Amino acid sequence: MNILMIGMYPPNIGGIATHIYYLKKELEKNHNVYVLNYGKSKEEKIFSTFAPRKFRGFFFLLSGGGKIIRIIRKYDIDIIHSHYILPPGLMGVFGKFFTKRKLIISAHGSDVNILMEKRYGRYICKHVLKKSDYLIANSKNVAEKLSRYNRTEIVYNGVDLKRFYPRNYKREGITYIGALTKEKSVDTLLKAWKDPWIIGNGPERSNLKKLEGKFFGYRHDTEEILNKSKVLVLPSKKEGFGMVLLEAMACGTPVIARDIPGVNEIVKNDYNGFLFKKDSELKGLIEKILENENLRKKFVKNGLKTVKNFTWEKTAEKVLRIYERVID
Repeated sequence: MNILMIGMYPPNIGGIATHIYYLKKELEKNHNVYVLNYGKSKEEKIFSTFAPRKFRGFFFLLSGGGKIIRIIRKYDIDIIHSHYILPPGLMGVFGKFFTKRKLIISAHGSDVNILMEKRYGRYICKHVLKKSDYLIANSKNVAEKLSRYNRTEIVYNGVDLKRFYPRNYKREGITYIGALTKEKSVDTLLKAWKDPWIIGNGPERSNLKKLEGKFFGYRHDTEEILNKSKVLVLPSKKEGFGMVLLEAMACGTPVIARDIPGVNEIVKNDYNGFLFKKDSELKGLIEKILENENLRKKFVKNGLKTVKNFTWEKTAEKVLRIYERVID
């Protein structure tokens, strides 16, 4: 099977780039996988587009519009798989219209929970979702929102257990890893705990730096950071899935997260971590883990059990079955 994926791919950073990288890696064992990427790439089968930081989506559509048709025809693509509704999904609709190939769109959370709440985004996203042949959601919450527009199936993200595993490092930090946006509510952690480690970047960085914390920016060694962390905290008010929670569990790092849809499909309160509803609860939960060694060990043990259910091999198998159904 010849597969074309559309969306973020390394050297881009983030959950979608990670997802496409590992999904491609698994599917390539038996199939040909090509990627139409944001920006430049020198990797084989990865096609570059002009996507500057400012108006990135617009230029991605402009530079990739003609390229997608040529890729589909030259490499005899069987199926188009867009990751994120806009603009990759819209690009996929364009490719489908001119080549009559089947189109699958994976929603990754923020496109449904944030983009579709905006007036302009809601209208375009609805059109794109209805024009696809099948939708993939990364959580039950996202699936519920997508299912009103098209056939939808849940396929969870995986975690690379060869990269993320417990190591014998000294653990020091109370850590957040992710984008610095309002929806991530990183200020909740900064107000609850003195000098937490903040890994990531985003538009809220300058505001957040007014509070006490150690800001490290984007890092490529998150597996080491997690192994040097005492607790991983995810205070987001909106999440599609929360892949960093699985990565932390795989590293033997206890997790605390806000009790929201998507996240509570991974974290089971007082089993493999803590869930909190009020900001005022966070400090006490961190202290409980730090002060109770038996509790910490329980969360580590159950977290390591949890991640065995979330592998990229399983993710790829489910996606491949969807491809086969759609093509047939």
